[in-house]
Amino acid sequence: MNWMLALHLVVLAMGTGMSFSNLVNFALAARLPAEQARLLAGLRMVMGRIGDGVIALIWLSGLFLAAGMGGGAGMDAFPVAFHVKMLFVLLLTLSHIGARYSASRAAKGGGAVWIMRARLFTAGVFLSAVASIVLAVLAFR
Repeated sequence: MNWMLALHLVVLAMGTGMSFSNLVNFALAARLPAEQARLLAGLRMVMGRIGDGVIALIWLSGLFLAAGMGGGAGMDAFPVAFHVKMLFVLLLTLSHIGARYSASRAAKGGGAVWIMRARLFTAGVFLSAVASIVLAVLAFR
C-alpha cells in the first residue's frame, strides 16, 4: 500500500505544481504582447491535456488506496480527513473542468472574461490540490 500512497501523493503534487505553473503563466501572459501571450496560452492548453491524465491518476490511485483501507467495513472505516479530502478532490476535478472549458472559450476569441474565469478555476485547482495533499497524509497514515 505504501507505493500506492506514494503514487497518489506524487500525482497530487503534479496537479499542484502544474496549476501553480499555469497561474504564473497567466500572470506573465497578461504583461506580454498578444503574440507572445498566445504562445503561453498554447502552453497552458498542453498542460491542461496533461492535467486530464493527472486527474485520472489521482482518482485511480485514490480508489485503490480506499479499497485497501476499508477492509469491508464500509464508509465508517474511513477517517473524517478522508471524507473531507474527497470533497477537495471533487472540487479539484470540477475546477479543472471549468479551467479547461474557460481556456477553450478564451482561445476561440471569448475575451478577457473567459481568461479571468480560467485563472479563477486554475486557482481552485491549486488550492484544492494543496488541501488534498494535506488531507491525504492525514487520512492514509
